[in-house]
Amino acid sequence: MANGNLGIQDLTEGISVSGAKKYYEDLHTECIKETIEKLNETGDIKNALRAGWQGVACENFIKSLDAIVKVTQNNIAMMDSVLESEINLITKAWLNQDREMVDEAEIGMLERMANDIINR
Repeated sequence: MANGNLGIQDLTEGISVSGAKKYYEDLHTECIKETIEKLNETGDIKNALRAGWQGVACENFIKSLDAIVKVTQNNIAMMDSVLESEINLITKAWLNQDREMVDEAEIGMLERMANDIINR
């Protein structure tokens, strides 16, 4: 860069597909997967309930809690799939836009070259 060359003269795409994929994978691992796993950690809640509440009502409440955790985990997993699809769609749209810009730049360059040849 010291000579002013950004090193982008040979680029054909301005988006990193691997970067977009890594972005999703990081979100999936660090946010979605961890959240789903954390929802399984209900042991302390169940112990506290059982310590202060006895009988069938307590066990029914705990069963309801377990069911709600499963539904929530399933909903998060579905949203994860939607997120992945949306990131893929956005990435494809950016790639198409970049390809169109490159095509336009190439056409402009060819037109200038043709004009130079004609004007000689």
